[in-house]
Amino acid sequence: LVAIGVAAGCGMRGPPLPPLVVVPAAVTVLEIQRVDDDMFIRFEVPSANSDGSEPADLERVEVYALTTHPDPTRPIRQLPLADWRDHATLVATISVVMPTRDAGPESGLKPVQGDAVLPGDEVTLIELLTAEVILPVVIEAETVDEDEAQVAELGAMVTAAPLVVPPPPPPPRRTYVAIGVSTRGRESSSSPRIAVALSDPGSAPSAPTVTYTETELVLEWVAPATARSPIQEAVIDGALVSEPVIRFPPATRYLVYVSEKGVDTSIEDPVDESETEWPAPINIEPGTETAYVDVGVSFGVERCYTVRTFGVVDSLPVRGPASPSTCVIPVDTFAPQPPVNLVAVASRDAINLVWDSSPEPDVGGYLVLRGTAPGATLQSLTAEPIVETTYRDIAVESDQEYVYAVQAVDNATPRNVSLPSVEVMEQAR
Repeated sequence: LVAIGVAAGCGMRGPPLPPLVVVPAAVTVLEIQRVDDDMFIRFEVPSANSDGSEPADLERVEVYALTTHPDPTRPIRQLPLADWRDHATLVATISVVMPTRDAGPESGLKPVQGDAVLPGDEVTLIELLTAEVILPVVIEAETVDEDEAQVAELGAMVTAAPLVVPPPPPPPRRTYVAIGVSTRGRESSSSPRIAVALSDPGSAPSAPTVTYTETELVLEWVAPATARSPIQEAVIDGALVSEPVIRFPPATRYLVYVSEKGVDTSIEDPVDESETEWPAPINIEPGTETAYVDVGVSFGVERCYTVRTFGVVDSLPVRGPASPSTCVIPVDTFAPQPPVNLVAVASRDAINLVWDSSPEPDVGGYLVLRGTAPGATLQSLTAEPIVETTYRDIAVESDQEYVYAVQAVDNATPRNVSLPSVEVMEQAR
């Protein structure tokens, strides 16, 4: 009986476990960028579930947005996601398919990468900021009482205002969230809520002027009338550190964009985004100078430049409208450096020349020049450039002195010819 009891005890099952719920992983990185009246939305479609299993049970990704106008005089708390979505608008629904199937987004906002959206794909959308979109939604439930105890309990942040001049009211903002939905309708955790300021972006800079050398392009432009100049901080040795009563806004900075297709980076028709890419400037860190140096020249390739202002309003980045585009096709008119270390050595019935090869990558050959001494006028011995760095001159006369020089020639059309090298003299035997 004891043995039977032990055997029966080993085979007993514990309490029933809850069924396994598969939920898609959340969108972890949601990027929002405002460019004029277009709001760029970019994220990566999750390729796994919340427990790390693959492939992701993901049918679609929904993008929501809500425009509000914070009131600096009243503390606010962040609404729970469910309450927030009650006021938000469904901006786009992006269908997600397995690699063996075809599908497209269900909304009018098309992914820039194409119609088929797969797990792991990067999706870029554009929302046009119409008057209806930027109209703030008033959420009374979002405000709380002024009682300090309740504010502390909710963890609200109260912004300190100057005692002399009240702070300027913050601009409206539009907040975005992305949520994945499984084939059984289960929702993932939400992405971070990303807010973008809807303040007036100001005016555009002037069209940049572009000049270039053999190695770089130099851009210069005129700041717009709405630009803020940098304020030089006073340096007082031995003074106590103080906190300014009024904080001035930071100086206007600038972003530089380039295209090698000859197309302005501003968006004229946001309905057709087939050629649109995420707007990425070539200067990663915006600067306050109204000039920029683009290192690296591709001769014969058209490059078009535009400039935008960049500022921070209410701790949120704001990019201004694009300047008129300036396009340039660099032409190689730069001659290479002359060859160096030319040496002439006479042998029987010939004079042999040797020189160092040019370090410049676009050199296609060399021209050998010769003249008779004294008072030599050098003439080319080679009708076409030679690629070797040696030359044997056999058209010489005994006891005659000859003067030699070498020129480097590049591969441009038309070719650029360097100045002659240092001349050398040698007497034929």
